[in-house]
Amino acid sequence: HLLGVKQVYVLGGGEPLARPDTPIILERIKAHNLYGMLTTNGTLMSAKLSENLINWGWNEIHFSIDGPTAKIHDNLRGRKGTFRKTVRTICRLAHHKRRTGIDNPELVIHSVLTNQNVDVLPEFFELAHAIGVSRVDVDELIAYRPEQRRLVLSQEQRKRLPEIAEKAASTA
Repeated sequence: HLLGVKQVYVLGGGEPLARPDTPIILERIKAHNLYGMLTTNGTLMSAKLSENLINWGWNEIHFSIDGPTAKIHDNLRGRKGTFRKTVRTICRLAHHKRRTGIDNPELVIHSVLTNQNVDVLPEFFELAHAIGVSRVDVDELIAYRPEQRRLVLSQEQRKRLPEIAEKAASTA
């Protein structure tokens, strides 16, 4: 591997697919036989790029989904229609993988727990199953800005979190 690098994780600082050169970077990562992980909101992934990621043998795509329904997700994202676009992208990838019999990339839902979505955590697993996602990753919100602080879990939600997580695990 180039300089000992084995894995490249493309994420953060905004939507990676907003950059026109990201597909070139993703292709080069796989051309060097590196393990590739991409985090995206999925709204800008074209059908062509979806197909290319499968053909290149991309390893993991993590889709940022903030709620298991359009109402919750779109409200947290501040933009109507993003849930539908993201789910459509995931379904397109899952369908192409099934049609071609190719296992990769692993499709992952990544969510940040907030006071707006913690109570529906089990529904994330139902969504994942319905659309062909094999894993759900959840992180707690780290609030740096005032608009983020309003989304922090309440004390009551924190107290109920083990029960919610247990229900989510049994749904999974």
